[in-house]
Amino acid sequence: MAEFKFDINITVEKNIELFFTLMKLVDEEMADLFISSIDKMIPLPDQSRQRTIARVAFNEAVMEGFENLSKSKRSEE
Repeated sequence: MAEFKFDINITVEKNIELFFTLMKLVDEEMADLFISSIDKMIPLPDQSRQRTIARVAFNEAVMEGFENLSKSKRSEE
């Protein structure tokens, strides 16, 4: 994957959009999985406890997506 660096001169949302554009070139299914779960993280809360809760919700959604994708691929075999 080409190197990606967040640009401090643009918004977080625009940086994330650019990251996902690059990610789709590498693995569209994985990019779609992260895109479908990102709403659990953005906007990231200010307080650390709320950030942890947001990260946990995002991680759980991604893991569920991984499991579903894995099951789908196994059933195709």
